[in-house]
Amino acid sequence: MKPLFIFETPTNKISSVVLLEDRITEAILPVLKKMNYVYAFQTVEELHAGMLLQIHKKKSALSILVVPWVRPANVLKSVNKTLSDYPRLAIPKQLKHLTDEEKIKKLKELSTTYQLYFLVVLQRANGEDLYWLERYDTIPLQYWKLTYRKDKNVLNRVHFTEYDKYNFVKLKDLQKQLNSILA
Repeated sequence: MKPLFIFETPTNKISSVVLLEDRITEAILPVLKKMNYVYAFQTVEELHAGMLLQIHKKKSALSILVVPWVRPANVLKSVNKTLSDYPRLAIPKQLKHLTDEEKIKKLKELSTTYQLYFLVVLQRANGEDLYWLERYDTIPLQYWKLTYRKDKNVLNRVHFTEYDKYNFVKLKDLQKQLNSILA
C-alpha cells in the first residue's frame, strides 16, 4: 500500500527548501489564487526567514508577509506531535552575538515591525485541510524558546512547542480572516 503523502524521494536527496516549495505550491498557492489573492515570494534580509509570501488583494497596496508551513496530518499523532516545532523562526545572523534573552526579544520586535504572520496548513487525508493564520507577535513571550537546527550548541531558531492555542479553521474561515486583515 502506498503512503498517503509522498514528499521525500526514496534516497532523501531532496533539500528541505525544495520540499517546502513543493508543499507551498501544492497546498497554499492554489488556495490563494482561488480566493483571488495575489502573492509573491519575498525575502527580507533582516528577518532571515527562508520562505516568505507577500499576500494582497488584487488592485490593493495593502499586504501581509506570511511564513508558510505545510504539515501532513498523521492520524496516529496528536496535533502537538504533528506540528512538532511549527511555526518557527530562524535567528537572523545580525542577532547571533546577542544573549539568548536578547535574541528572543529582538526577533519578537522584528516580527512586530514587519507584522509577520505564519500560516500553518494541516493537510488531512480524509477531509478538508485546516489553516492556522496568526501573527508571530501575538504569541506571548513566555512561549518563545530557542532551539537548534543541526548543532545542539548553536541555538539559531525560535520555536513555540509549549504554545497550544491553535486556531485551525476551514478554508472559508481563512478567507474571512484574510479579508478582515486586508480590509
